[in-house]
Amino acid sequence: IMMPRMNGLEVLRELKKNPDTARLPVIVLTAEKGEADRQTAISLGARFVLHKPFQPDQLIDAVDKVFA
Repeated sequence: IMMPRMNGLEVLRELKKNPDTARLPVIVLTAEKGEADRQTAISLGARFVLHKPFQPDQLIDAVDKVFA
């Protein structure tokens, strides 16, 4: 979520607004632990939100679920 110029939620919003990228599955990886950011990411179309530090198996599991 914390990125220079445009934050991750803004990037997600732009991806979902563009017909060419709207259907891309998004997994958000963030150091932010706030529930509001998680809810916003999900409402904008993120499939999963993982909080850092996360275990590699958690990311693999999320990717598996996205492509199942």
